[in-house]
Amino acid sequence: MEHIKFVSPDFIEAFFKKVKSVRDRALFSTLYFYGLRASEVQLLLVDDIDLVNNRIFIRALKGGISGQHLLNPIVKKYIKAFLDQKRLRLRTVQKALFLSQKGSPITSTQVYRLFREYARKAKFPEDKRHPHVFRHSIAVHMAEGGFDVYQVKEHLRHKKIDNTLVYFQITNKTRMEKQREAFNSPMLARI
Repeated sequence: MEHIKFVSPDFIEAFFKKVKSVRDRALFSTLYFYGLRASEVQLLLVDDIDLVNNRIFIRALKGGISGQHLLNPIVKKYIKAFLDQKRLRLRTVQKALFLSQKGSPITSTQVYRLFREYARKAKFPEDKRHPHVFRHSIAVHMAEGGFDVYQVKEHLRHKKIDNTLVYFQITNKTRMEKQREAFNSPMLARI
């Protein structure tokens, strides 16, 4: 089994408590909630966000499936605040959603650097100070939250179910709850 590095929801919360920038809240909430790779977040365009219809278009890399997704309410709030601020500050038209402080599209290297900075402040273990940890974390959190393997597969934009199954081998919380329900079923009480 591939070694998956993820953090608990408590670490996610600690991470976001350290993020003060409107842009970075929008950036990292999008990265976490959609399980984006750093290279995918840099591909997002302003036109990929449809605040009226609550949609986001994600271009998947590494053979993933690109497409429209429902806009998470938390992500929507942060992106809306960011876009409102961005429109006031920028005089030129920039298609990229997330820009560097210099006004050019943010790069994967900048995403890595920012992530490491916030993860260090949030006291992430050193080996988990990498943006891909958010992709693994949302998958594990969904699996533990009772989402089935196909829902997680769709959410992460995987083409092959095998890429998704690894997250279900990590956690057995849902499996244990289902076993507990089965063991306590009225049918078994008659045995």
